[in-house]
Amino acid sequence: MATTSIYDRFHLLPPPPPTIFSRQPASVRMRLPDFDTVPDAQAFLDKMFIWQHSKGMTVARIVSACLSIALLLVCIGIKIPQYTQKRLWLFRLVQTSRGTIILPCVNALFSVFGSTFLLLNSTFVFLEVSSFDRKSPKPIENFVSWMIFHFIPLWCAAYAQAWSNAFGRVPGSRHYELSFHPRFRRDTLSPLATNTLWIASPVVLLSLLAIPTCRSNTLYEQARHGREAWLVRFGNASELSDDLLMDIQRIWQDLQQSFCYLTICFILWTVIAMGEAVLYALLSSRLIRQLHVHLAALLHLKHSREIVPTVRIENITVVTIGPADKVSALPLHCKSPERARCVSYMNHTTDQRQDVLLFPPVAPGATWHKALGDGHSFQSVLRIYSAQSVIFVVASFLYGAISLTVGLLLIDALERNEIERLESWGLFLAQMFAFLMGLTLTALEVFLDKSDAFLALMHGDYHQGIVQGVSSSRSASRSALVLSAVGSSTTSLPFTADDDTEQGCNVGK
Repeated sequence: MATTSIYDRFHLLPPPPPTIFSRQPASVRMRLPDFDTVPDAQAFLDKMFIWQHSKGMTVARIVSACLSIALLLVCIGIKIPQYTQKRLWLFRLVQTSRGTIILPCVNALFSVFGSTFLLLNSTFVFLEVSSFDRKSPKPIENFVSWMIFHFIPLWCAAYAQAWSNAFGRVPGSRHYELSFHPRFRRDTLSPLATNTLWIASPVVLLSLLAIPTCRSNTLYEQARHGREAWLVRFGNASELSDDLLMDIQRIWQDLQQSFCYLTICFILWTVIAMGEAVLYALLSSRLIRQLHVHLAALLHLKHSREIVPTVRIENITVVTIGPADKVSALPLHCKSPERARCVSYMNHTTDQRQDVLLFPPVAPGATWHKALGDGHSFQSVLRIYSAQSVIFVVASFLYGAISLTVGLLLIDALERNEIERLESWGLFLAQMFAFLMGLTLTALEVFLDKSDAFLALMHGDYHQGIVQGVSSSRSASRSALVLSAVGSSTTSLPFTADDDTEQGCNVGK
């Protein structure tokens, strides 16, 4: 004889209408199974909140958490000495002619936020394992907030890296200004607006993310408290009743609404992660291109053997610069204002508070390019940094894909009350990707941080530098912009106003 449906035996609420994320048909979606006893109903209710993973998955997550902690300790052991030796900093305030620019250190903030994520992620794993213990299982309090907010440091690490790339060679980063033609760099915003934009953008994005997260967490806590009330009221009941089953339905619906907002959070995470990946790719590619130009300029300077060869170089603008504290102006006595704009100089005032907070800090003698050689060391670190950037972009897209997949499947899993598999695999993949990305990037950072060549390219002091300037009607390779960086002595070079006339150009002493 056919079994009578539980909806025929009791006066129950109809299944709620489908959401925009629902995929199951009405005959399956949010329908209670045919319970026979109260323990069966309680087991179904517990399954909504307590996700019993297999022993293999539990061991895998614990091992990955231990690996993350080990990587965290390695990062701390590597970075702390670099900060104490003043080889790295977090932020630096750079004075420019237009105002003060906040300059993050490349890789430094990524290490700080990445380490914070590893700590929170490992804590979340151990919290979940202890809460879902098979002997005395209980739901995780504020599970939604843990789920979303513990990934924020990882995104902040990626954002800080993009911010660092935007100002990797900000003018005046170390008593030195590398002037690019406007086609390479267009400072359309004032320093105040630039700083405000970089600081306010993550605040706005995370505030938008916090709205659905808080709403989802509130509904989840409401459902969790409803489960506790149900256990107090019906935990010792001897038989099923309408009130017992209807309370389960209400708790299930609260959880469905909570996970709808959680799905919105995952979709927002996807958009934010993809947008950050595109931003990082654009900024890192621009920085790498500029560093290649800078390296070519240094090699050109080395191979020229003389500042100005016997054969006159066309369109050379000459700047004479002495120590930073003696330079106050840049008078250019040049016939062509168009060519005069090719040269820019910043009166950089040396910060006497070298030991205050985490600002300045590259050791003065650590970044002079004493052994430039044929540039192989510089080219090597550029290749490493390029590989680091590619890994970063790929990892951002992978995290966006994981977030989108979990978000789209979450409601479907809840409406079938089968969340364990999705929750375990989603968090495990995110954790393993974070560990592998952190391990790879940490290994690359070790090579970069120990390389004086990388520090020199990013924040180095130079006596002189050459970068290709405005192209003339003749070969563009013959045009050059020569800058004398701040040094211990004064250097004077000639200025070629046109093809037939030479005129001296004296700048400061």
